[in-house]
Amino acid sequence: MKAVAYYRTRPSEPGASDLALLTQQAAVRAVVERHGYTLVAEFIEREGEEGSGGSPAYVDAVRTAISQKEDTTALDVTLLVASNAGIGSGEPFRTAPHVKGDNGLLHQHLNATLLPPEPEIDLPSGVPGGLYLYADFRPRQLDTPLYLCNAGTEVLAEVEVTIGTISLFQFHRLQGPERWATVQESYGKQFEAVPPGRCVLINTLDHVIADEVNRYCLSFTGAEGRRTTMEAHDRTLTASWLEEDPANVWVRFGDAK
Repeated sequence: MKAVAYYRTRPSEPGASDLALLTQQAAVRAVVERHGYTLVAEFIEREGEEGSGGSPAYVDAVRTAISQKEDTTALDVTLLVASNAGIGSGEPFRTAPHVKGDNGLLHQHLNATLLPPEPEIDLPSGVPGGLYLYADFRPRQLDTPLYLCNAGTEVLAEVEVTIGTISLFQFHRLQGPERWATVQESYGKQFEAVPPGRCVLINTLDHVIADEVNRYCLSFTGAEGRRTTMEAHDRTLTASWLEEDPANVWVRFGDAK
């Protein structure tokens, strides 16, 4: 498959712009190498400059990709949109301009993270006692870092978090044990300890396409040396184009079923 890459920069903020371009290029290289694509063209948008309205580089990228197709229905060319996140003080790339013939073109949104989240943060204010998922909404970055927060009074030791993913369709269609009987993928995170008043990064939610739900199975050793297992899911935190709602940033862990 041939590939056309589309990058975005913001020349008025060179520090953020240069870093964003390097991150986007690395994301494209990784996908090209993993899938064996042939990169035939690259286009760079210069957001914020005169004439950048309407995203002319995007239009050129789409037209070039269309011109590379073997016929009007072939899926032998893909457009790689490296990132949709906002650069510096700029806005996210939310709405692409329409280009004639674009409907038959394969798009891949790589969603390269331009502003990496902090691996550990202090407990935000407003959370009652207990163990919670905390969503640190970042609408301009189009992602949400998800933290395991210890709002209790004891240190959590030998912490293991197993994350299982299912489709949104499966989540709503099935109930009880059947809902999570088959997961699309499963992976884990481990921490030596999570002290009271601290939060550790366990996942990052992508809101460009939000059709998955994750379950977080948490196991830890408490102060008395007893092993405890709890669980929570992020269904209420995965809506597309999510905007911050202070009343909806927490999901409490409950007893594992």
